[in-house]
Amino acid sequence: MLVFIIIIMSLFLLPKFVNFSRKNKKIENQDTFTSSSLNEIVFKNTEKAFEYACEFLDTDISSGHPLLAIVLEVRNNIYALKISNPHDSKIPTTSLRELKEQKQELSYICPSARKAYGLPELKKGDLVIWQSISQFPHPYIAGLIIGKALPIYDIEEGGWVLAS
Repeated sequence: MLVFIIIIMSLFLLPKFVNFSRKNKKIENQDTFTSSSLNEIVFKNTEKAFEYACEFLDTDISSGHPLLAIVLEVRNNIYALKISNPHDSKIPTTSLRELKEQKQELSYICPSARKAYGLPELKKGDLVIWQSISQFPHPYIAGLIIGKALPIYDIEEGGWVLAS
């Protein structure tokens, strides 16, 4: 029942989910994006878009709004994700199993996200919109993927362009 309520709430919040407050930082590396108009920033790849979200957008999980994430692994329709956050924009290149074996920090990683019905197939490296369904102190344990995002940030709307 809780998951159903979260899905319904997320669908209503999705159009406004990324009303991220823009932090007052200057973009120093112009190699991050391929074009920038008055309305949108088109990034060279999903990794650059993820790094931008971590550095320049409000990605604090305590706000409760959905966040941008990047797919790390796909196994049996369960997705491991790195969640955008203001503290760590590094995207792991090894598997979760290897990270655990090496006793690496797994902060901001959701090991068990499910995708909402009707979303397109996802693969490693895809950007997604993620909503936590677990409570503090472990908000990253489980979550729901409620949209697939493109590496395009719509400045006018204040959010990521969603794949159709």
